[in-house]
Amino acid sequence: MADDKQMPGFMTYKEAALMFTLMPEADAAAAIRAACNYYLYGEIPELDGIAAKVFDIEKASIDRGRGKYADQVEGGKKGAEKRWHG
Repeated sequence: MADDKQMPGFMTYKEAALMFTLMPEADAAAAIRAACNYYLYGEIPELDGIAAKVFDIEKASIDRGRGKYADQVEGGKKGAEKRWHG
């Protein structure tokens, strides 16, 4: 998954951060590590319980972010093309 065209990062929103603080440390660590591995390598972990549910929320956020980033990149390409060639 990691390449030059990948979005430069992902954001954890306040709601997810609050969930992490309320979870047992081992579950929070598993969910955070799983989100990072998904972002970096596209790996879908085998989690259960609360860690799995929180990972699903983070995964959806990462996927939305990737879509928005791809739209921004495409818009930039079109804008540059229009400015320099059109």
